[in-house]
Amino acid sequence: MGEDILKTALEQVKPSENERLDVKGKVDCFSALLEKATKQEVFVGGSFAKGTWLKGIADVDIFLRYPLSEFKAKSGKLSDLLESKLKVAFKGIERLHGSRDYFRVEYQGLRFEVVPILSIKKANEAVNITDISPLHVGWVKKHTGPEGWKTVLLLKAFLRANGLYGAESYRRGFSGYVCEILCAHFGGFDELIDAATKWKKSTVIDPAFYYKSSEEATLSLNTSKLGALVLIDPVQATRNAAAALSLESLTLFAKLAREFKKSPSIRFFTKEIIEEGKLRQQHRDKPVVWLTLTPLRGKEDVVGAKLLKVFEHIGDKAEEFGFSIIKRGWEWDKNKRASMWFVFKAELSPEHEVSGPPVSAGAHVKNFRAAHGKCVEKRGRLVAIEKREFTKPLSLLKWLASQEYVKERVSKVDIK
Repeated sequence: MGEDILKTALEQVKPSENERLDVKGKVDCFSALLEKATKQEVFVGGSFAKGTWLKGIADVDIFLRYPLSEFKAKSGKLSDLLESKLKVAFKGIERLHGSRDYFRVEYQGLRFEVVPILSIKKANEAVNITDISPLHVGWVKKHTGPEGWKTVLLLKAFLRANGLYGAESYRRGFSGYVCEILCAHFGGFDELIDAATKWKKSTVIDPAFYYKSSEEATLSLNTSKLGALVLIDPVQATRNAAAALSLESLTLFAKLAREFKKSPSIRFFTKEIIEEGKLRQQHRDKPVVWLTLTPLRGKEDVVGAKLLKVFEHIGDKAEEFGFSIIKRGWEWDKNKRASMWFVFKAELSPEHEVSGPPVSAGAHVKNFRAAHGKCVEKRGRLVAIEKREFTKPLSLLKWLASQEYVKERVSKVDIK
């Protein structure tokens, strides 16, 4: 299925040997400093440890493994214990809230997320979900094979180009771990794409064959864990690894898989870069509004969710005011400002009609006239002619940005 295309796509996203060596050197150095400062076992996790990271990596997951026998009763205090050590060894650490608090440390151009966990051998020993992370790494490394990283990179690139990579609440796409499980299970990219063309709501995939049937797997999970796709975690039979995936994301991926299978193209791996100037040129006969937003500080998932709410709020309100949107989108690279854009079909006329009651409706007619003023009769009904508050999209969006709903979710908005 387009071997040359897959080869080209892989070359675009895989790290160069120089990048691999550079990142490895920084990770090794940071790990040594961390182990010296904490006197605990350092475990490198995430996509870096699995060899499934896309070039340009900026985040590396590091786990501090505390002995289970000694720290199980102190599990709730692990973050406090780690924080006291990190403050001595590093400057500018940031504590982030999660199921167990963790820390962000900037070092030599990389952002390390340092997570305290209990050292366990089996998933049922975990006190917190984060304790299981090293088991995920072990399973992926064991089951992807020496060439499996290529399939994972291709899938991640495919998803990223189409806005489906990442399980954060503001994206609800495919997590890195989900990508790795799927690639290990199906073996190759072509095989995965072929399977995905048939996916629909509540499709069940059980890579470790914990259950005899899809029905048994579904019945064994809490209904809140089912989600659009049921992907049984191969190291934890009671967990749906894809629980965060939305039906919208699953449906779009299945659609893209069918399109790629029918007509393979490098465009499926190439993210469309939306630039303000080009967008305005492409739609020079349409009203285009471009917003640049400065997010609030905070945990990525929370900040991203607020940006998504602002984007959806603006679009919904614009349509409520009568505007038709023909294209919209938003981008946020997590570290800088966010961009949102809306292309409108047209400006609106100065007046619009409000349909009222039938002319024979007595008291309702009287009340409608009192509320609306200028009215005419059309096809047996009363119709009010009212002036629009906003006829230009830019004016409306500037007003929306000045309202509390937007102001409490972002730090600053520039609109043009």
